[in-house]
Amino acid sequence: MTKKKTELLEYQAFDAKDRSKIIRIRRTNGTHHAPANTYLLDVVSDGGKNQEIAIIYSFMVVKITGRNLQHLQLAIEKRECDFIQNYDAEVFATPESDEAVIDSIEIITNR
Repeated sequence: MTKKKTELLEYQAFDAKDRSKIIRIRRTNGTHHAPANTYLLDVVSDGGKNQEIAIIYSFMVVKITGRNLQHLQLAIEKRECDFIQNYDAEVFATPESDEAVIDSIEIITNR
């Protein structure tokens, strides 16, 4: 069931605050996670293209693809990212072309 344009929510790819102990990972089609930053080992990016980020934890990898992800990457590196969420046209209004947009969030574990 598709929502009417007036019912769509405003999209925000991520939010940052002074210090965050966890990153809330919100996926429109999939499980939600909230890993602690104490388990964060590395943040890998695509070298300035700002389209791919991998968050490496001791127990899983979170692969993020989208556009304009440079501020998200910085927020994760500084341990200031509160949440991330992927864009879904059935839930959210169309974001501006210069805004950060997460097209997909993939969770990779050893299971």
